[in-house]
Amino acid sequence: MIVEELSGSLEAHEQRMNEKRTEKPIEQAFQSQVSIKGDQGGETSQKHGGSRGRGRGRGFYFNKGQGDHNNNYGVGGDDQEKSNFGHRQNIRGRGRGRGTGRYDKSHVECYSCHKHGHYSSEGRYKENDQKAHYVQEEDDSEYHALLMVTSTNEASNYHTWFLDTGCTNHMCGKKEFFVDLDESYRSKVKFADESTVPVMGKGRILIKLKNGDHNYISDVFYVPDMKSNLLSLSQLLERGYNMLLCDNQLSIFDVKGTLILKAPLSKNRMFRVDIASEVYTCLSAILKDDSWLWHLRFGHLNFRSLKLHAQKNMVKGLPSINHPEQLCEACTLGKHNRLPFVARKNWRARKPLELVHSNVYGPMSVTSTGNNRYFLTFIDDFTIKIWVYLLQIKFEVLSCFKKFKAHVERQSGHCIQILRTDGGGEYTSNEFHEYCGEQGIQHQVTCPYTPQHNGVVERKNRTIMDMVKSILKAKGMPNSFWGEAVSCSVYLLNRSPTRSLQNVTPVEAWNGFNPSVKHLKVFGSIAFTHVPAQTRTKLDDRGEKTIFVGYTRGGFKLFNPVTNKVIVKDSQVTTTNTTPENPMTQTLTEAGRPRRQRQPPVTLQDYEVTSDDAIDDDGNLVHFAMFADLEPIFFEEAIQDPKWVNAMLEEMKAIEKNNTWELTDLPQDQKAIDVKWVFKTKMKSNGEIERHKARLVARGFEQRPGHDYQEAGFKKCPSKHALYVKFNESGDILILRLYVDYLIFTSNNTKMIEDFKRSMLHEFEMTDLGLMSYFLGIEVMQREDGIFICQKRYASELLRRFHMHICNPARTPVEVGTKLFKEGDDARVNPTFFKQLVGSLRYLTCTRPDISYGVGFISKFMESPRQSHLQVAKRIMRYLKGTFDHGLFYSSSSNCALVGYSDNDWGGDLDDCKSTTGYCFNFGSTACSWSSKKQSIVALSTCEAEYVAAASSACQAIWLQSLKNQVRVPIEEPMKIFVDNISAINLAKNLVHHGRSKHIDIRFHYLRDLIDKRVIELKYCKFKNQVANILTKPLKNEAFVKLKSMMGISALPNQD
Repeated sequence: MIVEELSGSLEAHEQRMNEKRTEKPIEQAFQSQVSIKGDQGGETSQKHGGSRGRGRGRGFYFNKGQGDHNNNYGVGGDDQEKSNFGHRQNIRGRGRGRGTGRYDKSHVECYSCHKHGHYSSEGRYKENDQKAHYVQEEDDSEYHALLMVTSTNEASNYHTWFLDTGCTNHMCGKKEFFVDLDESYRSKVKFADESTVPVMGKGRILIKLKNGDHNYISDVFYVPDMKSNLLSLSQLLERGYNMLLCDNQLSIFDVKGTLILKAPLSKNRMFRVDIASEVYTCLSAILKDDSWLWHLRFGHLNFRSLKLHAQKNMVKGLPSINHPEQLCEACTLGKHNRLPFVARKNWRARKPLELVHSNVYGPMSVTSTGNNRYFLTFIDDFTIKIWVYLLQIKFEVLSCFKKFKAHVERQSGHCIQILRTDGGGEYTSNEFHEYCGEQGIQHQVTCPYTPQHNGVVERKNRTIMDMVKSILKAKGMPNSFWGEAVSCSVYLLNRSPTRSLQNVTPVEAWNGFNPSVKHLKVFGSIAFTHVPAQTRTKLDDRGEKTIFVGYTRGGFKLFNPVTNKVIVKDSQVTTTNTTPENPMTQTLTEAGRPRRQRQPPVTLQDYEVTSDDAIDDDGNLVHFAMFADLEPIFFEEAIQDPKWVNAMLEEMKAIEKNNTWELTDLPQDQKAIDVKWVFKTKMKSNGEIERHKARLVARGFEQRPGHDYQEAGFKKCPSKHALYVKFNESGDILILRLYVDYLIFTSNNTKMIEDFKRSMLHEFEMTDLGLMSYFLGIEVMQREDGIFICQKRYASELLRRFHMHICNPARTPVEVGTKLFKEGDDARVNPTFFKQLVGSLRYLTCTRPDISYGVGFISKFMESPRQSHLQVAKRIMRYLKGTFDHGLFYSSSSNCALVGYSDNDWGGDLDDCKSTTGYCFNFGSTACSWSSKKQSIVALSTCEAEYVAAASSACQAIWLQSLKNQVRVPIEEPMKIFVDNISAINLAKNLVHHGRSKHIDIRFHYLRDLIDKRVIELKYCKFKNQVANILTKPLKNEAFVKLKSMMGISALPNQD
């Protein structure tokens, strides 16, 4: 309903009410606060004088009535005129007026200046009054803000407000006007035609005054259906404001009688004003104000500095900044601090590098993505330019200082004269003092426990951390990105104004040129970058979605959450203001004691960062490597897709149905457990999507031992975590394996399976997936003659991911005679790429024991990989190219005997001369457990190395026997372990300690005790039949194929 329709409806209602209302004398309308001294008898004058008149007239004062004529008080005229506006009463009065041509104005008080002898509408008073529609008072009442503009434009616009006496409350239909809105408030607005519209909230509106100041209109109803804005005159009356209706205009006075607003009568007989409302978008997801956008781009720099930046043209590309000082939540949370320390004025340098300040900040409670825990800052006192270095340990300071000195002295042509630091051990070491002395640098050390004496760098570090916490908090970035945030903050501060410099930035003071800021982006924003044709196929996307995390020389740092890497791209990057949701909610603080963090040991200078989490936990890597393009990383992405919304709704319904939690009040001074959404696309073995699943996960929940399972009859297997067994009266067994929200079970009794499925589906919201065909990247094919498991699809995706899908296949994973050292003359390779490759191959060893030795062999060089190490890794990939469909086939016709093989490669590691232990246990004719691992000691002979390897194999054999016993699989005792070294067998059987064994660690002699108790029996086998050889050394093709077959590794055999 627009205002014109509302006016017509109210007019009709007014006419009906007037017919029922008895006439009231005009004197009742004249409860006059208008001071006309002396004449209290009701005698008045015509506006222009010179005549006498008698008759009925209409009076207008406050909100008692309104007319369309030029008489002020009660003038002649017999025609009854009716009001056309709103709810205002039309009061008829009878009055008598006398005039003598010129009226004595000595008793008349002017409404504008409150002096006697003239009307406010006369002469210069009227002129001045029309020019001064805005009167600024010292009174801080919010309603002085009403004096914006007296609108004479008849056309309605976005900021038009209508003054209404019939309106019971201020109303606005534009939500963007509100700076504070209580959306829990609910009410209704009723119109004259009995129709109603809902009130969806109540709050304050920020308005802009003529002089540029800002104020508020309070207690405004938010009515979404209102197309126009209404100011309630009755609400103003309640606050002590007075109104006067005369001379075709509405005047409003404050409690002191000061005129604060005039609104002329429009052609459609309405009073309207144009009020400039400020749209409050500081914390809005879509930034409509460039000033706020630049506030974010400059890392939440204060508006005062931004405005100075633009006014003094200190950088290129920065627009005019004109924005009120409003609340920014990220700044409030990130920069809140106590009152600053008042220090004495320090001496300032007169040229670059005359004085350099330095300090180390840390350790951080969270290790950065580059495995750093500190950052080192250097500040030139003359230019206030900042340099920052990220450190893993404090005693890297000296090496960083040497690099810094060489860099800045070469750039500036000046030499460092004075270095001012605190008394930390990293600065007071003998090496540091000696270096400063050799270079002629005066090292000033501040007094102990007085960081204020080194206040320049201490305060700058706090500024850096304030900005770091603000930009991380604003976009919800994990605190492990503090390293990138520190580098980004320093980059921005070097391009920001500072009090120590006059109208220049530190970059300009150092380099002498005015820097441009056109390329600045908002830290943590979504960024789209081009994928080079060399790294994609014809069907791949040409762009990829990343997160902006900083700047480099001529480019940007971008984090790819799919590959978990930080990459560097040129200027061809497009960013948006979308904020990625991040599940991390920890607090970024300095830590008192170091804590182990699972982060890769790679520095940020490598430009690529990989998290070990991608390969440590079962299943994580396969999802990243194969399905990353199908699953959203952040909640904000998922909420935009209907299929993930439905998945989240299903999860919530399941939680409610299963009574997973009980709502309760949060105890005082306690924090609620963090929760986050995890999204997974469940796939079939052929790569088709089975369903989309969302899980709401929380920290802190642990299952109580035996909870539920004892009641159901299941017994927890002590030898294997999350493995449960149940027996019936006939001795039949039901084996259950629990993995997060998956249940894998099998039985030799079909009825037990059906009963279990029925009871679980009755108690819980579950999905029956049928026979297992795919689990955590492992494909399972069940046939009558056996079960075949492989990772065919994962291997294919792995080859494509590392661009090896078109390579030539190799016959063996490692070439015979391959020798590798940690250090060499060949070139270094990207450590992140190498780690990703090795980690991906390691997950493939779940079903491919034939590559276990090769993967373990190259895993020793992940810290500092070289080209020779990468060539061996690529050789393994070439072997996979020809055998990607190979796996393990467990035949149903084979026996259940458990047989072990043990071997070693004496002194195979050329760096530390340690040997490699390898063992394999076959269940029937196929391997079920295997290992290839470097020994922890240096063996003095092949006999000793074989003895140590056999002891490790015996420990695994005991565990396997225990597992078989708990699931009631027949056990043959003693278990046979085949060794190809007779001396080692004799050493294990001889219980007497002599010169060949007395130096061996006592834990390896556990093997002798097992042999003595006939739990384990060592048997000799020839070298060519030693299956474990494939786990300890490179083999020729013929021997490799034979042993591979003995392990049960092959392509899916044809069914007879």
